[in-house]
Amino acid sequence: MKRNNWLSFKCPISLHGIILTKACFQEIKINLLIGLICGVIGFNIFITPSIEKSVTFYPIKEINQTPTSKNIDYKDIYLTTADNIKINGWYIDNPSSNEVILFLHGNGGNIQNTIGFIDYFYQFPIDFFVIDYHGYGKSGGELSEANLYLDTNAAYNYLINDKKYSPKQIILVGWSLGANLALNLASKEQVGAVVSIASITSAKEISDHFIPFYIRPFIWERSNFNVINIIDKITAPILFMHSKNDNLIPYNMSLALYEKANKPKYLIPLNGGNHSTLELTPEITNKLKYFILNKKLDLP
Repeated sequence: MKRNNWLSFKCPISLHGIILTKACFQEIKINLLIGLICGVIGFNIFITPSIEKSVTFYPIKEINQTPTSKNIDYKDIYLTTADNIKINGWYIDNPSSNEVILFLHGNGGNIQNTIGFIDYFYQFPIDFFVIDYHGYGKSGGELSEANLYLDTNAAYNYLINDKKYSPKQIILVGWSLGANLALNLASKEQVGAVVSIASITSAKEISDHFIPFYIRPFIWERSNFNVINIIDKITAPILFMHSKNDNLIPYNMSLALYEKANKPKYLIPLNGGNHSTLELTPEITNKLKYFILNKKLDLP
């Protein structure tokens, strides 16, 4: 009887089919293992990158609202990143301040989602600059972790070179993914202070939190976003804020970052809200305002 050519194991053939000897079982197991390895490699080369991108970034292109909705004047800014892409930003000058917040938003929506923050921080008072990353809002380019770092570098350089702020006059404030980016930027550049709101420690640790342990060996992450290993390079004062009720990023991640950070460092646990909403009570607001304006949290 002629055997099919695609069979790579050499098992005896009878009229009743394949005779499964011990050697046959061994060859079948080897072929299954090879097939599994090839499947995992193919899945991670061709499928995982698009899945990872779709669950990491949720950009919206349309912008329907600006700071004028809060009666705040702003300048619509376009920066050119190192890869020659134009990204959009809003700059708000507060006549009562000579310092600026560089605000880095999360992975969803776009710049218009920061209007509430613009109004909130404008009252401190302080200048405010926020950007949309590659692929968000009016910004061009493709989304990737590497491109996010190009965006934050371009924003920082704009404040230094064009607006003539000194590094100590720049306060980084980031929320969620933006907090991770703020900590990364502060590990490379001098700044006056950093406010990290609900940052992840690394892409691996957040994926381990969501992906069952028996699936993890088969998923190869491209993203890094690892600040737990570089946070000790930051010399600026850091304020960590995180809701204990966060339903997306565990509070323990900010706690781990706080424990590894250099002094001066401060931690404000938020008891209300979740990941998408912050309960900034008058007490929390007073602490946050004091930290941003004084770079410390030793309330009088």
